Amino acid sequence: MNNYRLAMKIYMGVKLSKEGQPQETKRLDEAVAKCHFGIGSVSYKLGKYLESQKFHELGLELREKLHGEKHIDVATSYDALGKVFDKLENFPQALKHYQKSLEIRKGLFGSDSPELSHSYHAIGDVLTKMGDMDEATSYLTLSKRVRKGMIY
Repeated sequence: MNNYRLAMKIYMGVKLSKEGQPQETKRLDEAVAKCHFGIGSVSYKLGKYLESQKFHELGLELREKLHGEKHIDVATSYDALGKVFDKLENFPQALKHYQKSLEIRKGLFGSDSPELSHSYHAIGDVLTKMGDMDEATSYLTLSKRVRKGMIY
């Protein structure tokens, strides 16, 4: 719990620095985006999923503003939100966010990259929870193939 409080103090300090020095907005926005992501991750680990969602959404908004939609940090934020929605059992939203992460990663790494394995697996897991076993099996198989370099 002490680490969580420390993280919040650091986050608030960065946020205040940003407000006090508008000339360094981009660099500070990057730091704030990382803080939002970090606080979202800590909140997730503490089981505070709604708080995690809030911080990950704030981080995603900043990351998209800074980098555009096609950046690995943006994909990572979509993935984190997918995890949160999965825990909240909002499977349609989890699926939507995992698919967006996959789309970005495909654009960055190509469709046969091992980098896609996690996204395929996450989508397969959510589809399983939604009861779409055929589609889930397809994604889970694809995850395994990509991980082993067997895409053809």
